[in-house]
Amino acid sequence: MLGHKCHWSVCLCHTNELPLRHLIEQLDGPTSSKDGFTGPIGKLLSKVHEMEVDPNWQALPGGENLIDLPDDIVKGLCTDANICYQYCQALKSGILPPKLLELKPGPIVHSRWLTTGEALLYMWPRKHGLQDKDRKTLELLVKFCLQSYFKLYFDIKVKHNLIHAS
Repeated sequence: MLGHKCHWSVCLCHTNELPLRHLIEQLDGPTSSKDGFTGPIGKLLSKVHEMEVDPNWQALPGGENLIDLPDDIVKGLCTDANICYQYCQALKSGILPPKLLELKPGPIVHSRWLTTGEALLYMWPRKHGLQDKDRKTLELLVKFCLQSYFKLYFDIKVKHNLIHAS
């Protein structure tokens, strides 16, 4: 129709959010409003900043390491993304610096799944009270965030040119 070839270029950051959203909905339950969830884990996400740290939390190593962020990329990251990068490193290594414990996650909004992933990272080393199946589900969601969602998020931030895209 246009008389020439076109290339459809989609935003990879937004595309990367879809698997996290669908995994949460499948494992924990659907969203209930612009910032709410129906499942036991989702209902706790907005209260994660009130939870005490569990001194017996377990590291979640595995998967590829996060890409090193050049200074120009770090300067361009929002506060939540910067915190997520540090939390990913901490949860994989098992070393949670006290300065990270003082930080609070951004508000949950379904138009920005970064903060939902951030809240999941925050919840893992805290006394959340989840048991059995719900605790295993939280572990699965956090591992997905560490090994896939945030891994790809930061890869996209560093390698954002079309030549790096899928």
